[in-house]
Amino acid sequence: MTRMYIDTDRKKDIKLLASVAEKMGFNVHFMPFKPKKYFSIEDCEPNQETLDALQEAKCIASGKIKMKSYSSHKELFAELEAEARKEMLAERRVYA
Repeated sequence: MTRMYIDTDRKKDIKLLASVAEKMGFNVHFMPFKPKKYFSIEDCEPNQETLDALQEAKCIASGKIKMKSYSSHKELFAELEAEARKEMLAERRVYA
């Protein structure tokens, strides 16, 4: 079954198309659609990591921070692995 959600302004046109489709042998059913509001964007407050990432993106866009580039995915993953190792070592020093 294919579902299509159509706004109420188009309902008259759709009913005409549905009658033509039924004459061609298609089964057409109309079901009411009520969108659910799961959450509001206004209710969400970004965490500090997201705010930092947005700030970094603004700095890169303005040219304050040089954007990194990689010639291959291997180069990217090698740098990420090196950064992860540095962070792990730093954490060990804190707990030692």
